[in-house]
Amino acid sequence: MGSKLSSKDSIFPHTDTFIFMSGERDKQWEQLQIKAFKAWVNSTLQSKGVAPIDDLAKEIADGVKLIRFLEILTRIPVGRYDKNPLQRIQKIQNANLAIHHMADKLGVKLVGVGAEDIVDGNRKLILGMLWTLFRATRLKSISGQAGTSTEDALLSWVRQMLAGYEGNNISNFKDSFNDGLAFSALINKFDTNLLDYKSVLAKKGEVESNIENAFSIAESGLNIPKLLDLADLMSGNPDERSVILYVSLFFHAFVAAEERRKEREAEEEKNRILASLLDNENLLKGGAEEARARLLADLEELRKRGKELAGEKEGLDGLRRRLIKENDKKAQVLADLEARKQALLNEIEQLRKLIQAELDKRRAALRNALQLKKELEALKRKMINQGKARVGLDVLKRNLEEHIEEL
Repeated sequence: MGSKLSSKDSIFPHTDTFIFMSGERDKQWEQLQIKAFKAWVNSTLQSKGVAPIDDLAKEIADGVKLIRFLEILTRIPVGRYDKNPLQRIQKIQNANLAIHHMADKLGVKLVGVGAEDIVDGNRKLILGMLWTLFRATRLKSISGQAGTSTEDALLSWVRQMLAGYEGNNISNFKDSFNDGLAFSALINKFDTNLLDYKSVLAKKGEVESNIENAFSIAESGLNIPKLLDLADLMSGNPDERSVILYVSLFFHAFVAAEERRKEREAEEEKNRILASLLDNENLLKGGAEEARARLLADLEELRKRGKELAGEKEGLDGLRRRLIKENDKKAQVLADLEARKQALLNEIEQLRKLIQAELDKRRAALRNALQLKKELEALKRKMINQGKARVGLDVLKRNLEEHIEEL
């Protein structure tokens, strides 16, 4: 399994591997990690109505909240697990399920972290696990060319977000954020209603006030906890690990907001399609109850298939992340993923066309039935008229026969 982190070690996220350091400042770094990752875990849990946690290491020790957290991250169920574990062996089984889910669905293989460490509440190793998950699910998506570190990619993302914002020159994590302008610009980029960047720029000499203001708005508006020490940041000599982690939470906030926007749009599109299908169904309701039942079954199948496709798409995204490092095969793999994605989209379109074709068929059947009814009514009237004429001839014939007899 590999060597484990000792109780004196701390994880330094400036490279793609773990570097272990110790000291008083690392104790502060540990507390910052706890605040940051607790905020991330709670925002994820609460997005699906799951109660937040207070003690990070203690409350994921039985594996239940950890499994729910991973299910929300991956949008894929873990499977059967013990939701009320009382014995240690039950908690270890839950933790093992979570570890396997990380490896299978996210490509995250933990080195030196076992189920027992989670159950025992080993804070250092749990923080290491959460940092690895954070990189895999959030920061890895901004990695650039092969060989480029995640931190360099994070700096590049900040520069991209702040393009056009006066007063920002982002070159490193040590002294590019010590005047509060970068954080203020990121908040304004996220939501212009939260902060007026021109007002901040007009008083850029009031560094302490600008930083405090940015920290406060980030915490209340973006759910980003205050992690950085104001004096350290202003001195130009902050703990770079802390700055990286704090900036990465901004990236997470942007990604989470974009995911929420896409989910809202998908839900609105689904509701629009459903409303349209139900309106069309009402046109056939008079004589098409059987067709209605089939249509509802088709809609349910479409919903199920949509969920399956969402899971498949998430799986494809995870596959793409795992294959990024295979530079030689990158172009072919991306092409394959695009083809599979297009196939999924085509399948959705075919399902929509099938339902529309079924609706058209039901309308045509209804029109034919109405036309047949009209023709039957006309034929009935014609037969009635013919019957009246036949009765008149019979009467005339009897009168003629009576007259002949008299003669």
